[in-house]
Amino acid sequence: MKVTEWLAQAKATLQTAELEPVISEVLMQRQMGWTKTQMVLSRHELVPTTVLAMLDEQLSRALAGEPVQYITGEEVFYDRVFSVSEAVLIPRPETEELVEHVLSVLKKFPDDARVVDVGTGSGAIAITLKKEQPTLRVFASDISVEALAVAEKNAQTLAAEITFVQGDLLQPLIDSGEKFDVVVSNPPYIAYSETDVMDVSVIEYEPHLALFAENDGLALYQRLIQQLPSCLKKGGVAAFEIGYHQGEAIKSALAEAYPQAKIAVVKDLSGNDRVVLMET
Repeated sequence: MKVTEWLAQAKATLQTAELEPVISEVLMQRQMGWTKTQMVLSRHELVPTTVLAMLDEQLSRALAGEPVQYITGEEVFYDRVFSVSEAVLIPRPETEELVEHVLSVLKKFPDDARVVDVGTGSGAIAITLKKEQPTLRVFASDISVEALAVAEKNAQTLAAEITFVQGDLLQPLIDSGEKFDVVVSNPPYIAYSETDVMDVSVIEYEPHLALFAENDGLALYQRLIQQLPSCLKKGGVAAFEIGYHQGEAIKSALAEAYPQAKIAVVKDLSGNDRVVLMET
């Protein structure tokens, strides 16, 4: 079977299942090790039988609802390829906006500023910050040993020197007396009551430990804010990704802990609350 023939059949099947037809192209590129251009140029080539079997098996997984990123084991974030597994959330484009804001505020700090990414997951935030500003001293924490293994693999693959620590939020860094210029986090922030409006594939495949939080999704922010004074340097910055309806609640919690701070809720490209920035 030629590349074009398999893609045509797969796209039709995906459309019937009301799934994105582009999934077929992602699977083909991954299996053949092609760029999109190479795939177009090779569209009339025959696909090896062994590869066809793999593609059909992966297509079945996609049709069953498994995210294509877990099927291929990778996702692109900030133009870099990150390994992902079901131990970590799939990096989202919205989180790139958090990275942009952090890179912007880092301009006011020394080149070797100390940054920590709390709840690092795949390591996408920490590694991206280090690659974009190599002189930074970057730490990353996660409570999940499995997630840290994925993050460490990504750091090694992308040649990013990160200090990884295992533990609950900032606690292991507080215990070791570390202080930071910038604390950044994209913690679990979905309320358990929101499951009925979420994509089924997210609920069934992505790690609930990295998705949900108590107190209407605010519990991790509340604990993190309590820990901040023990880790954040005077004049430091905290930057959190948030849910679309959480901006004012998190801003109020930060203002209570830091009455003199400058706190802003920033909307994303879709017009939803996405990032809270606090400059102390």
